[in-house]
Amino acid sequence: MSILVQVSELVERSRLDCALPTYGTETLITSAAVLDYVKRAAQKLAAFVQANGADQQYFTLNTTLATVADVAVVSLPVNTLDVQRIAMITDGTNEIMLSAAPLDGWDPSPSFLASLDWAVPRYSIQGNTITLYPTPTSVRTLRVYYTVGFTVTALVDYLALRPFWDEYITACVNILIRARQEKDATEFLRAKAEAEQAIVMSLRRDRAGVHQIRDVREPWPGGLHRLGRWWT
Repeated sequence: MSILVQVSELVERSRLDCALPTYGTETLITSAAVLDYVKRAAQKLAAFVQANGADQQYFTLNTTLATVADVAVVSLPVNTLDVQRIAMITDGTNEIMLSAAPLDGWDPSPSFLASLDWAVPRYSIQGNTITLYPTPTSVRTLRVYYTVGFTVTALVDYLALRPFWDEYITACVNILIRARQEKDATEFLRAKAEAEQAIVMSLRRDRAGVHQIRDVREPWPGGLHRLGRWWT
């Protein structure tokens, strides 16, 4: 499970770890410099976890969004980079995956789906919004699986981190700070190695686990899905 951690939190943690009174020219470590260190550490972390077998799931978050009756558009979280999949929640817990609408050859009018009891509602991503086809006629709950960027540009940015990822980033930043100060970084090199080991062990446990996506739809004879008219 990922959590969102603000870059400013990582910056402050490094300041305390390195016993800096503040970031400024008198310490050789400016706010701009440490922000660049976090950016470099985040990129290094992404490369490290991918090199050790991580797939897209490690960078994916999920959130629930509510539709509005007779409104086709739903806003995505402001920090969305890419949408992996969208599901409609039924019975409180079950998910039914929606289908992406093709860019051409698709009729988004409600009358198109009205005659198809088995058809799954579709969606398209337009800017930072989801457009649903057909337009929902009532309030529905959607679960959106999406990724956020691993690019740091400002202190207010957020990173989606798994266990030990923040320790890795902080250790990398601390090492860069000590290098800039021409001071010993042994303790932070050790902390980085420990974080790497913990991350690798976590990745191995995940790969050894059972992964499946449940399709809760009951099929019609012959393979067609008994889906119903979703927006009614």
